[in-house]
Amino acid sequence: MGNLLTDVEIRRVSNAVAAASTGTTKATIVDMDGFDEVTFVLLLGTVTNTAKVTFQIAQDDVNSTAGMTVTDATSGEIVSDGTTIALSNKAIALSINKPKERYLEAQVVKSTANVVIDGIIAILSKARTRPTDNGSTVYYDKLFASPANA
Repeated sequence: MGNLLTDVEIRRVSNAVAAASTGTTKATIVDMDGFDEVTFVLLLGTVTNTAKVTFQIAQDDVNSTAGMTVTDATSGEIVSDGTTIALSNKAIALSINKPKERYLEAQVVKSTANVVIDGIIAILSKARTRPTDNGSTVYYDKLFASPANA
């Protein structure tokens, strides 16, 4: 049985984005070569109660942000109301299994009110070859097997 560090590749694909910025934040494009699935995790900071956040995945057969296309099947819009749907300091995850195109780009559309993005992580899984190596955005990873007590 494998483990997370040898069965997946973890990458940070977007850094923090300030609340005052609006419009679409585009993460680094992920090349799916060698993997059949990816989970994008959007990390949110402070979100104003009336904010609208759309987390979507665009795809293309070319590694270029210009041709990326989003479909309804890879998009989810959430509107914060501050009580039932309070988005501050939460995470939103979207998984794409066997994407139709090789290149994927996570996108966050912010409108209506302030939304702080703490970052976006991509976890590539269902690797065709194991073990995997984490991307250059992961500084340190180590597997501890049955560690002794100190």
